[in-house]
Amino acid sequence: GTLFECLFFFEHVPINMSVDYGDLRWEHIDKRRLYTLMPMLSMLVRSTVYPFNLVKTRMQAAGGGLYRGTAHALVAIARREGPSALYKGFLANSFMMLNGPLYISLLEWGRSSCLRMLEREPWA
Repeated sequence: GTLFECLFFFEHVPINMSVDYGDLRWEHIDKRRLYTLMPMLSMLVRSTVYPFNLVKTRMQAAGGGLYRGTAHALVAIARREGPSALYKGFLANSFMMLNGPLYISLLEWGRSSCLRMLEREPWA
């Protein structure tokens, strides 16, 4: 299996065994890892990317004259308002992290329910 398979999702998959993704079910997913690692990794990515999203938004709002480019905007905002200004609105934006696990949970629960129903009552 891949590092992703071993660390993140699958409960009962030996490292040397590959997973048939066509038969992957909700029951195969290690929920403890899903609900701990997914938000942690999402927070890591968001905290890395957020200053660039903020700069993009500021550049769009300012029009064309205030900043010469992304690097200039990053430095100008950090100097003028302090480095913490690059994370204005980050906390409110971070609540969006709750959507990922909820979305995957509902999607996989629905998929598993439908598959179980189809296994009991196959189409004629």
